[in-house]
Amino acid sequence: MQGYEKLAALISSSHGLQLFRKFGALQAKTLLYLQAELSILETQLADIMEQDQDEANAGDQEKLKFPDSWLALKQSDQNPAADNIQYRKIVEIRECLKSVDAALLQQVEINRLTQASTSDYRNLTKWLDHPDGGNMFLPAREVNPWGEEHFADLVCLTENTHDSDLFTRMWRNGLIPLYHRYVGRHIRDPVGGNGIHRYSDASIATFCKVCGTVLAALLPTMSIFALYFVKAPLMRLGMIMAFTATFTTTLAIFTRANMFEIFAASTAFAAVEVVFVGGNLTANY
Repeated sequence: MQGYEKLAALISSSHGLQLFRKFGALQAKTLLYLQAELSILETQLADIMEQDQDEANAGDQEKLKFPDSWLALKQSDQNPAADNIQYRKIVEIRECLKSVDAALLQQVEINRLTQASTSDYRNLTKWLDHPDGGNMFLPAREVNPWGEEHFADLVCLTENTHDSDLFTRMWRNGLIPLYHRYVGRHIRDPVGGNGIHRYSDASIATFCKVCGTVLAALLPTMSIFALYFVKAPLMRLGMIMAFTATFTTTLAIFTRANMFEIFAASTAFAAVEVVFVGGNLTANY
């Protein structure tokens, strides 16, 4: 295999490398042109309706029915002697609206696509240049979609479910590339001899999940354990604030919890600490 066939085989075998340009500027320009076209048609229809109303007021019995009867408006197109310009314009607008609606809904779906990750982008461009990979087979114009200037315009067709939280993203896009630069590339061989080193997303996700689970178990008990040995009330209050801040930060990093969920969890966490401190103070007295 070579050329596009080889590139297609690579992309199909690695979901993270399914990176394509969404051509955001062209998409927006197309929507703007459709919007301008529809706006002009809207103005033309308003002018036609005003003209038909003037003729109706002047005694045109057929056009007098147009504002109140769709059937009369439609039948004007079937009567060779009738003026059907308003009906024709409505049909033209209807077709234009279909194009506008389809383009808008399509843009909504495109905007939902996952942004390309830096590590996947680097892997793909590295493969394109590698002698055992793409070997720079693409002509200048055709390699342009993966140029650095278009990185922000690249999307991944498959959502990476392992990048669900900040901690996992830090490992996948930051720590793993750093590890690979100094250690991994010396002890791991490229897959298939194509210059691409692969690290299992599932393994990274499992490791991050275990870290989060252990921290979730330790943090509440650690805070209570530490508060037990602190007797000064002001010091305890300060430690409650510190542990609660640590807890909320941990939630933001290790989970996909929204702000409401973080506030609720931090309130419950602080309440547990306060109850423990209050009970401990009462016991001391």
